[in-house]
Amino acid sequence: MPDERWHRPLTSLFRGVDCANPLVDFSGRLLVCSESLARRLEVPAQQCIDIPGVGLARLDGDGPDYLQQIAGYDHLRQAYRDGCEQAGIDFAAHFRAGEALLEAYTCYPVVPMAFLLASGLVDLLDEIPAFLARHSITITGGMNLARGAWNNPALNALISMHHRLLEGPERMGLVHGNGGLGYRRWRCWPGPLPERCPGGGDSGYS
Repeated sequence: MPDERWHRPLTSLFRGVDCANPLVDFSGRLLVCSESLARRLEVPAQQCIDIPGVGLARLDGDGPDYLQQIAGYDHLRQAYRDGCEQAGIDFAAHFRAGEALLEAYTCYPVVPMAFLLASGLVDLLDEIPAFLARHSITITGGMNLARGAWNNPALNALISMHHRLLEGPERMGLVHGNGGLGYRRWRCWPGPLPERCPGGGDSGYS
């Protein structure tokens, strides 16, 4: 269990263990490569998924001096839009229809709240409670309550998403990542391979 510091209030609203558990162990591996390399390595097709889009955004700096820029979350919005455009999908529409999985970065509460607004999954802050009552924004249980790996939540989420997409009915998913206090943002849109794989392509496969 975390030491005593993590059980003390960080603010009047939550303790450290309410945001993330620093002592979660997990193991796994993921190979991200082109389709041609996956075939050369003889990776079974039933173990592969397509990664049609990745959105990245980074501010000039991190820390208290950049809080105003970070809290605007324009970089989050940019990463989401770039990834959707690259993948050629409207992720929010698919997610609302129950056709997609989502793993939002769920450390401090403001981050997933900002993601829901920046992605257009909700239009107003007041809509978030009702939205969360209908939709799950995590497939791992989130970073709190000892369910997510704080040391590398994105890798843990990508591995979990890989398994869920291969084993479940959903055809696409989104993994949201965060760096530092929030000045780095990225999104990855993995999904199962189409019924017929494109020949000689260089999409990311895992």
